[in-house]
Amino acid sequence: MGRGLYIDTPAALRLVNYYFNEEGMTRTIYPEPVGKSQAGALEKLQHTFGYNSKGILESHAKNPNGWNLEVHALNGMEYRQLKRALKFGYTTDVKVKRIVITRGEGPNHECHIPYIAKNWEDADEILKRMALTAPEIGYYKTDFEILFTNGDTYRGTYELSYKD
Repeated sequence: MGRGLYIDTPAALRLVNYYFNEEGMTRTIYPEPVGKSQAGALEKLQHTFGYNSKGILESHAKNPNGWNLEVHALNGMEYRQLKRALKFGYTTDVKVKRIVITRGEGPNHECHIPYIAKNWEDADEILKRMALTAPEIGYYKTDFEILFTNGDTYRGTYELSYKD
């Protein structure tokens, strides 16, 4: 069975759970990353009379966009993410999970191949390597997609030049 320790922090309510398996080993469960508006809505729900995780999850499963105006930030939230946030706690400390960089223009052998980075430094190294074959005048279109730990995705285009 598990036991939890709640720690109230300015960022959000955090919970660290330790689960003991058959061998007596422990496994740490980290708080679920959520947006700041979602954290505020969860705080409001938890301080409401009659707060019940099971009831919230049942309501969300029936109509994920049916939250009232006070907790509208939970509209459209994935069921699994809400369940983990209610069970293990949550945090607004969002980090990069993966960065995918794809060159759209340039030498054929370098185009349309996704390069994957786990952090900003790795992504910078990939762009520096690509810049070596970029034109001195002008640029090559380079697409990127950033996936964050809270599930948000940011897509964009970068104009890669030799100076980069």
